[in-house]
Amino acid sequence: MAYSSIAQAGYLLVGVAASFASGKPDGNAAVLFFLLVYVITNLGAFSGIIALANLTGGERVDDFRGLWRRAPLLSTGTALCLLSLAGIPPVAGFWSKLFLFSTAWNLGQSWLVVIALLNSIVSLVYYGRIVKTMFFDEPLKKDRLVTKFGLSTSLTLSVAALLILTVVAQVVLDAATPAAASLLTSLVGK
Repeated sequence: MAYSSIAQAGYLLVGVAASFASGKPDGNAAVLFFLLVYVITNLGAFSGIIALANLTGGERVDDFRGLWRRAPLLSTGTALCLLSLAGIPPVAGFWSKLFLFSTAWNLGQSWLVVIALLNSIVSLVYYGRIVKTMFFDEPLKKDRLVTKFGLSTSLTLSVAALLILTVVAQVVLDAATPAAASLLTSLVGK
């Protein structure tokens, strides 16, 4: 997951570069939306992974084998957050990347978008491996797992926020545009 954060920072730079290269706030608006989705998604993903690691005693991908059968809600919430990080439709992570990449493309940064898309494919393999292990592999044990209240609450609130952002993505992006214009003005001095 640490490498995931590096990749996500690269996606942010796509929007920032597009805004600075064009002098238009569109890239920054997409960055602000991406940041919102990323923070919520990461909170949920890390809550789920920490909860699963606490329950299984391990942090490797193999330790999550078959957790769908042992902790279905925890596995579903964690998977939703991981798929959002990967940018799989229709979750909010997909919309945040779509807004970022299409804005950068429209602002003349097509080469940067191609690199980011290739990186997205690599991350899809990584996240997909975790989801596949949780849902399709045989569990190491057959017992039911119960998550601690704090971690399950954090994951639940993150998933709820992701689902809401999925529905109102364009509204939030439109609301971020004035802030993005102000940010660009203060950074560039136009």
